[in-house]
Amino acid sequence: HQRGVAIMSGFERSGDWLVPSELTVTAVMGGADIDVRRARFSAPEVVITVNAVMGGAQITVNPTTRVVVEGIGIMGGFSGPRDDIEVPPGAPTVRVRGFAFWGGVGVVRRPLD
Repeated sequence: HQRGVAIMSGFERSGDWLVPSELTVTAVMGGADIDVRRARFSAPEVVITVNAVMGGAQITVNPTTRVVVEGIGIMGGFSGPRDDIEVPPGAPTVRVRGFAFWGGVGVVRRPLD
């Protein structure tokens, strides 16, 4: 389990890194940018919990990564891809949970540049 904090600042993970089975990010009047496109997954399903208060987070995944969004937004929101059309069976899963108050958490699919 790893933690990231962005209080009136930023938190970023990208490139070649090991995504833990559980990553918890707290963003208070700050932002988080988590890119797992080049990352290695420590488990077939990883859980990213984002708690954002007047802040936000963007999580970027490959087109072939399954995404499950389970967050709660109050005067804010959680958003993510609506289909898994390009996701093959056995693909890694990123489950996004958490709470957004006056903030937002978004998951986008984007191929590597």
